[in-house]
Amino acid sequence: MLFAAGVLAGEQGDYAAACALVEESLDIARELNDSRGVGIALNALAVHARDRGDLASAPLALRESLALWRSLGDGVVVARSLSNLANVVKLQGDYELAAPFMKNAFRLSGNWVTALE
Repeated sequence: MLFAAGVLAGEQGDYAAACALVEESLDIARELNDSRGVGIALNALAVHARDRGDLASAPLALRESLALWRSLGDGVVVARSLSNLANVVKLQGDYELAAPFMKNAFRLSGNWVTALE
């Protein structure tokens, strides 16, 4: 519930409330050793940071989330994290760094789509 309320607050532009709620959700996920909950909360914090223009902290949360998803072997969410990271890095103006992130996201997404056929 905390996480959903945080996402809703972010969608409504109330980033202070959004971050507080998602950070609390992150703390609980960490206490429970809920790796997926941690990854999801980190991604949400990064998206909120990006949306409010905080391009310095967004990549930190995305990189932590990406490392977690890689350790879990969840290629679909790794692709999403790479895409989010590419978009933030692109917004920072570093197109050369963003390109390999996006290429890897497309590569992973393509493998996932192929696996469904």
